[in-house]
Amino acid sequence: MLEHRQRSGQLPVALLGALLATAAACGSKGEPAPGEPASARAPARAAFGVDIGMTTLDEARGFAAARGITCEDASIGTLMKKARTAHSTGPDAITAATPLAKGPQPITPQVRLSCPGTAAGALGDRARPEGRGRLLFIFDSTHAPLRLVAYQRSHSEAAAARADLVDAVAAMTAAFGEPALAGTLPVAGEPFPELRTIAFEWRFDDLQVRVTALDHGKRGIAINEEVGVPQRPATTWPK
Repeated sequence: MLEHRQRSGQLPVALLGALLATAAACGSKGEPAPGEPASARAPARAAFGVDIGMTTLDEARGFAAARGITCEDASIGTLMKKARTAHSTGPDAITAATPLAKGPQPITPQVRLSCPGTAAGALGDRARPEGRGRLLFIFDSTHAPLRLVAYQRSHSEAAAARADLVDAVAAMTAAFGEPALAGTLPVAGEPFPELRTIAFEWRFDDLQVRVTALDHGKRGIAINEEVGVPQRPATTWPK
């Protein structure tokens, strides 16, 4: 009889009740079902003095202003609006060629707050090696919380770049644990491999952290730190 019900897609009431009870118990505790891997949430989401998923656009602007950091709106929408204003009094070619369009085509609402020339010491998150670079805040819209924050700077000397890279990796490891991906640090006194990215990554369901180094030759060695929400964040982590 049980075999017949299994084939027909029907289960005994007692067995069905037991399964529902088990599912309810797992769901109420926020635990994964038996056999499913436990989800990993990041142990922290603070970076560069702000909080991923919490800090608002106005708060990011206030953070920068309080530290003497000058930022500008580098969003695609803002740049295109400036270009339209500067070079044309009418609609752009794409809009004009669209029969049903009543005005300029919609532009991604993403907001990119770019802060070039930011001194490392102005961030205030830790004692950093000296240098200047670009601090970048990214929001999905003016109403959405901070999605990603990054700080990129360049060094002309390999020794300074290595010291900065070692400091950044140590700081992220202290905050997020051992990296899921660990690149190979260049030997002290040796040059960086040219045009080859050295990457360290910390991967979580709700956060992704990256520290990279890339030697651009005469343009210097770029060190980049970024902390943000993954493109496709998991939604099954415990509450």
